[in-house]
Amino acid sequence: MRRLIEANPVREQGWRSARGLQRVAEKYDPGRTERACARALFFGARSYKPVAKMLSLGRESLPLPHEEPSAAPVIDHENVRSSNYFPPLNQEIEMLNQPTIDKLHSLRMPAMANAWLERARPQR
Repeated sequence: MRRLIEANPVREQGWRSARGLQRVAEKYDPGRTERACARALFFGARSYKPVAKMLSLGRESLPLPHEEPSAAPVIDHENVRSSNYFPPLNQEIEMLNQPTIDKLHSLRMPAMANAWLERARPQR
C-alpha cells in the first residue's frame, strides 16, 4: 500500500490506487492477493491494475525469474538430437567452397571470393 501511495505525485491519486487494491483484495483469497502483490512489487508495479490482472489470469503463483528451476525437464522424443549429433565447436566443418566462390564472382565481388579462398586454404 505504501508503495502505491508514494508512487503517485498527487497523494489523493495514491489513496485511490490503494483503495482500488483493497477492492481487488475483497474479490480474491488473501493468500493469492499476497502472492500477486509480491510479484507486482518485484516487477515495480505502480498501481493496483497489475495485481488485478495477475489475479484474474491466475498468474500470481508462477515463479519469479530468480526462483525458476535451473534444470529444464528432459524431453524424450524420437526427433530430439543429443549433443553427440553435432560436431564439437572446435572442429572445422568442411564447406562446399566452389559454389560459394562462383556466386561471389557472379555478384561481382572478386575480393570477397579471394578472401574466401584464403580462409579455405589449410593452415601450415
